Amino acid sequence: MRKAPAPAPSDHLFAELVVTALAAERQLRPYVGELGADPTLFRSLGRWQEIPHPSRFVRERSEIGDRVGELYNRMIETDTTMAGLWEKRVKAVLSLPRFIRAADSSPAAEETAAFVRTALSQIPLRVVPISNTLEAILKGVSINEILWEKATRGPLAGAWLPVDLIDRPMWRFGWSAIDRSLHIVSNRLRSAPEPAPPMKFQVLSYGTKDDPWGRALLDRLYWVWYLKKHASKYWALFVERFAQPLAKGTYPYKPGQEAANKEQQDRLLAILNAIRTGTSIALPEGLDIAFLEASRGGDASYAAFLAWLDRAEALLLLGEVDTSGLAKGPGSFAKSRVSNEVRLETVDHDAHLLGSFETDTLIRWLVLINFGPDAPIPKSIYDSTDAPDRDQRMKGIQSALTDGVTVPEGYYRMTMRVPAPVERSPSSSLLPGRVGAPSPASRGRVGEGAPGRPPTSPGKPRTTTESATARSTTTPSCTAKSSPSTIPSGKPGGRPPATTAAVSSLS
Repeated sequence: MRKAPAPAPSDHLFAELVVTALAAERQLRPYVGELGADPTLFRSLGRWQEIPHPSRFVRERSEIGDRVGELYNRMIETDTTMAGLWEKRVKAVLSLPRFIRAADSSPAAEETAAFVRTALSQIPLRVVPISNTLEAILKGVSINEILWEKATRGPLAGAWLPVDLIDRPMWRFGWSAIDRSLHIVSNRLRSAPEPAPPMKFQVLSYGTKDDPWGRALLDRLYWVWYLKKHASKYWALFVERFAQPLAKGTYPYKPGQEAANKEQQDRLLAILNAIRTGTSIALPEGLDIAFLEASRGGDASYAAFLAWLDRAEALLLLGEVDTSGLAKGPGSFAKSRVSNEVRLETVDHDAHLLGSFETDTLIRWLVLINFGPDAPIPKSIYDSTDAPDRDQRMKGIQSALTDGVTVPEGYYRMTMRVPAPVERSPSSSLLPGRVGAPSPASRGRVGEGAPGRPPTSPGKPRTTTESATARSTTTPSCTAKSSPSTIPSGKPGGRPPATTAAVSSLS
C-alpha cells in the first residue's frame, strides 16, 4: 500500500506555530518553571550562550546574590518619590477608556472584533499585566505569560481563549546569542535553558530593537537614585547629630589624684547619658552641666539638594515637574497649562505603545488561532483624547457630515466615547424628528454605505440585518444607531497554540 504523501509545508509564517489539538483535548495549562536555584549559576554553562544584559549598572552595581534586573526593583522599592511618580504615570493610562476597533467595515472584520472583545473581557484583573507591560519603559523589557484554554461552554465554546495573563520577572528568561530566541532560564530540575513556547509570552522590548533586553529608563535615573540614597542617609545622621543640643559637663579636677578624677568623670558621663531620656536630674556639688547649641551658616542644605533630585526624577519620568507638585517656587497658570500639555503627550505615548503592542501580540495571536492567518486583525485602542481635542474633533465631524463626507463609525464612537452595543443589552437611539434632523441634501454618513443601510463589500449583496453604520445627523448631540455586536458563528476554535517553541518580540 502506498503511503499518503506528506502534507506540503504552509506558506504562512505563523502556521508553524499552531498544532492540532491533542487527542484527549486536555485543558492547556502552560508551564513556566519557578526558581529552583539561582539562575545566574547556569546562565553561561554548557552550550547555552545568551545575550548579556546591556546595562553596566545591572552588571556592575547589583548586589551580591542579585538576579538580572533586581537592581531596578530595588530602585523603585526604596525611593518613595520615584515610585509615586511612576504610579502617577501608570494610573493616567489605566484610567483611559479602551476598546477594540474593527480593522474595517466588512462583516468579517466586525465578527473578529466582536470575538476579540468578548474574549478579552473574560481575562481577570487585566490591569495587572497592563501595568507590567508599561514597566518595559522603566526596565527595558517586560514579559507576560498567556494561559490558553479551549472554551467548553458559553458563546465562545470551541475557541481557544486567553484565560489569564501573568506578569513574569525578567530574570527567569534569556535570549540565545545564536538565534535571539527567547528561553526560560529558570526551570524545575533543569540546568539548561528551555526554549519558550510560541504565542506563549508577550515580550515588549522598549527603547531599541538592536538588543532584546531593551534600554531601561532607570539607567538614566541610577545616579539620581544613588545620590538621593546617600544624601538621605547623611541627612539622617545630620538630624541625629544637630537636632538636639550637645550636653557638656564639668567636674573638679584634682592634680595627682587620677583615681578620684576617673571616678568623677565616670559619674558625670553616666549623668549625661541619663539626660537623653530623663526629664529632671540631681547633681552632686562640684558638678556642672551646660548645653551647647549647634550652629551652621550658609544657604546649602540637604533638603534643597534632595528637592533638586526629586525634580530630576519627575523630569525623566513625567517629562515635566509642575503637575507632580515638586516645582520650585510659586507657579503660574500659563506654566501649568504648558506642563499639563507635556503630561498629556506622555499619556498619548504610553497609550499608543500599549495599543500597538496588544494588537501585534495577543490580539493577532487570538485571531490567528481561531480564524486563520487571512482574517482581519482588530486594533486595541486606548483613547487618550482630552476634552479640548475632542471638541475640536467633534466640530470636524459636524462639518464633514454637513458637507456630505462619510465619517467612519469607529472614529465617531472614539470621539464621543460611545461604546458599541453588546448583544442582548438594552440600547437607546435618537427618535425621528428629535434634535433637528438634517435635510436629505445635507445629510452625511457615519460609517460605510448610505445612511441607515448596512455596509457592503464591492460585489457582495447587502445583508438584511441592520449594520453598525449609523443614521447620522449634523449635530454632535445626535447618536448613531447600531445593531448589537454578533458573536462569531461557526467553529472559530479548531487549533490550539503550540507548547514547544518560542515567540518573542523579535518574531
